[in-house]
Amino acid sequence: ERRPLPISDQATVCALGEIYHELLGRVSSVLQGKPDAALLQAFLKQGWENPQGPAEDMTTEADLERIHRIRRRLRRLALKHAVLARVREFCRLRQQKWSLAGPLASLDATALRCTIGTLLERHLVLRESDGGIGVHPAVRDHFARLGEESGRGNWHDLIREQLVSLTRRPGRGLPDDKATLDLIEEAIHHALQAHRVDEAKVLYEGGLGGIRHLGWKLGEMSRGLRVLRGFPECPDRAALGWFLRALGEFDEAYRANPLPYFRADVRLLQGRLPSVAAEGDSARTAIASFLMGAETSVLPPDLLGLAIPRIQLLLFLGRLRQAWQTPRLDRLYGSIGWEGDRARLQLLMAEVARRQNDTETLRGQLGDAERWVLHSGSVEHLALWHLIRCRAERDAGDHRAALCAVDEGVHLARQTGMGLYHILLLNARAELLHSTDPETAERSASEALELAWSDDCLFRWGAGEASHLRGHALIALWRKDEARKALKDALALRESIHDPRAAQTARLLGRLST
Repeated sequence: ERRPLPISDQATVCALGEIYHELLGRVSSVLQGKPDAALLQAFLKQGWENPQGPAEDMTTEADLERIHRIRRRLRRLALKHAVLARVREFCRLRQQKWSLAGPLASLDATALRCTIGTLLERHLVLRESDGGIGVHPAVRDHFARLGEESGRGNWHDLIREQLVSLTRRPGRGLPDDKATLDLIEEAIHHALQAHRVDEAKVLYEGGLGGIRHLGWKLGEMSRGLRVLRGFPECPDRAALGWFLRALGEFDEAYRANPLPYFRADVRLLQGRLPSVAAEGDSARTAIASFLMGAETSVLPPDLLGLAIPRIQLLLFLGRLRQAWQTPRLDRLYGSIGWEGDRARLQLLMAEVARRQNDTETLRGQLGDAERWVLHSGSVEHLALWHLIRCRAERDAGDHRAALCAVDEGVHLARQTGMGLYHILLLNARAELLHSTDPETAERSASEALELAWSDDCLFRWGAGEASHLRGHALIALWRKDEARKALKDALALRESIHDPRAAQTARLLGRLST
């Protein structure tokens, strides 16, 4: 039971292992004393320990040839051991399936096809696009509840083992295709139903790769949240916070993940800038101070993984050349699997290209970023994507596409409570509509100004832009006195925070005075 190799092969392993260990000590200076992993596993299964220290005599060509020959023979035996163990597992699964199949167990292929055809006619099972047969989870769970508790547990256990067997990937990395991810998620479901919580945790971490692979790299945010919420007690609260944040549940995400940098990023995205300092992260506190206009002469430290990276602050300052020369981190993010941060960087680089009238780079960066953004559904990335796309479509002369993008972004930001992007998107809509629909533009700018000046936000950069855009819209509405006051407020605010667009406000105010 414990050693599927035949007795003769077990004796061969022992004999070859003894010779191999002896030779290994003699040629350790060449092989560095480290036997092949498969061989070491075979030795350990036969009760061998690691080889002792090297012998004093040195190697010869004959010794090397002999040890390579024995290594090949031992590798074959180790692989044979693994294959026989796998066959034994399949036989056990088949026997378990037979015992649980009930009346279906005795059916031949023809009778089984007939039975499946009847189930297809009654829509209890479905024919998949690949020719397989699938069962809707609601139908599956209904019939699963009809049996006894012990029987249901046996079924879940059998399905779990079958799915785990199908998803094994020896020598390969973590999965990234939908079919394998679906299988592992289903295996986790049945493991939990069979009360094998520890195995479900192993499948989540080792099979799906946890937050690092499933969330940060693949962008499978909904799947990750669904899997973690299926556990009786969440096995990874920090990862739960990441999935909740991506899907716009910011308050719940804040409570789930206690890390200071994570909570500070949540407060930044919510636009609750005065609250960021209380989280104790110095880099995010400096970013909040910049956005509130307190420290605009010295940029915050440039760190990886910021919700508001330095390049975004450089765009506020209008330093396009410095933003373009910012070290390109997209390859680094790609190599470490931080695809969300890579997508954010690509979106901001697209904005830099737009301001430099580099249409080709703009479209390329947007196209690269949107694949991950749209697949993940991460609301903070979607809001930034809508903002950049609105400006790009406006520059290209497609007013309808630009308005559609900004309206979708405003709705998303308002619905999820992303205060910072809500203000930026309202300003983008006011800028888009100031000549075609000045009334809507004035309302959008007024709403942005009110949000930016609220006590729990104090986003002075957004307030300065909103006041300028409101004044511009009021000019189109022939409310010049109100426009003059709005532009004066905008000018004073922009000059106080060293906003390079203060000159633009001053020119508009000068034309109004004349």
